[in-house]
Amino acid sequence: MKVLIVQAGVPYTQSLEQTENYSLRPTLTKGMMNLNDSKFINNTQTRESISNNGVDVTYYYYTHRKSITNLIKGTLAIRRIVKQENIELVNIYWGGLSTLLASIFCPCIFVVSLLGSDLYGSYTTKGSKTLFGKLLSFFSQLTCSYANGVIVMSEKMKEKIWQRNRHKVKVIPEGVDLSKFFLIEKSMAREYLQWNHQKPVILFFNNRSMVKNYGLAVSVYELVKQQIPDVQLRVVSNIQHHQTIWYYNAADVLLLTSLHEGSNNSIKEAMACNLPVVSVDAGDANERLKKVAPSFVSKTYDAATLAEKMVEILNAGQRSNGQETIKEVELNTVALSIIMYYRELTKNSSPVEDKTSKAGIKSNYRSYHKDGLQHAS
Repeated sequence: MKVLIVQAGVPYTQSLEQTENYSLRPTLTKGMMNLNDSKFINNTQTRESISNNGVDVTYYYYTHRKSITNLIKGTLAIRRIVKQENIELVNIYWGGLSTLLASIFCPCIFVVSLLGSDLYGSYTTKGSKTLFGKLLSFFSQLTCSYANGVIVMSEKMKEKIWQRNRHKVKVIPEGVDLSKFFLIEKSMAREYLQWNHQKPVILFFNNRSMVKNYGLAVSVYELVKQQIPDVQLRVVSNIQHHQTIWYYNAADVLLLTSLHEGSNNSIKEAMACNLPVVSVDAGDANERLKKVAPSFVSKTYDAATLAEKMVEILNAGQRSNGQETIKEVELNTVALSIIMYYRELTKNSSPVEDKTSKAGIKSNYRSYHKDGLQHAS
C-alpha cells in the first residue's frame, strides 16, 4: 500500500536552541515541503510508526497556506504527487480550507485526521470563539463531507462531527512512544532539573494558547497553596519534546485545564511515567484516566473541585498506576489501528499491488537501551 501523509503547518521544535525559521526554507512548490528534509517533527511520531509497520509512506509538510494562490498550488501538488507516485490513499493531518480543497480534488482515497482546534476552533482571551476559529471549524466539517474517511482523537470529537458524516468517522487517539517515556527515580529527575527535592510540584504545560486555559490553572494553584503553602506550580513551555520525560518524573501531579483537546499527549505521557493527573473533561481525558489511580477528571471547570482533588493527591504522595493501562495507546498499537483503517477504506478501490502483503505487518516495538537517559540529557 502506498500512502501520502501530509502534515499541515511547518516542522517545528519547542527548543530554545533552535531558532531556524522553517517557513523560509525552499519548498518543492509553494505550499509543500518534504518532511524528510527536517530532522524535527511534531511532538507525536504516530505517522512515522505507520511507515515502520510495512506501509510505503511518502511524507510532506503543507506550508505557506495563507493565500488562495498557494492553496491552489498546494492542492495541485498533492494531485501531482498522487499520480507520479501511484498513491492509493492520502491522509492529511489537520482540517481547514487547505484540506477541504485537497479533499475535493484528490484523485484517490482521502482521509482527514482532525486533531482538536481544527474542529473546535480557536478562542479569544475572554473565552469566546474567534471568527477565524468559526471558519476553521466550518471548513473542517465540510471536509468531512468530501473525505472518504475521517479520523478523530476522541469520542467527544466524533459527537461534534455533523451527524450526516459520523458514519465515516473512526476514533483513533494519538499514540505515545514508550521507548521515550518511562520511569525515572524522582530524586534523579529533580537533580537533573535542579529542582528542590522537598517541595511538592504541580506540572502544567502551556503553549501560550488560550485553549490551555492558563487562568484556571493559576486559580487552582492559589487554592492549593492555601492548604499546602510550599507547593510550586511549574509552568513548562518552549522545551524539546524528549526533555519532558524529566518533568513528568520530577513532578507530583499534572494539571490540565484546557477548554478542549483532541487526545492530549501530556496525559498519556504522564501515565507512562506513573504521574497522577488532575484534569477537566476535555478530549479523551475521561477514557484515558478511568482506570488510573490516583487521578481525577472533573466534569466542571470549578477551581475549588480541582484544587480539592489536587490536595488529596499531593498529601498522599503516591505515584499512579498509569503504566498498567497505557499500552492500549502505545505508538505501535495506534499505528496498526490506522493501517487497518486504511485497508478498510481501500479494499473496494481499484486493485493495486500491495507491497506489504508478502511481508505482512511486523511488530516494531522499540527497546530503550542503557544509553537512553544519556541521549535524553
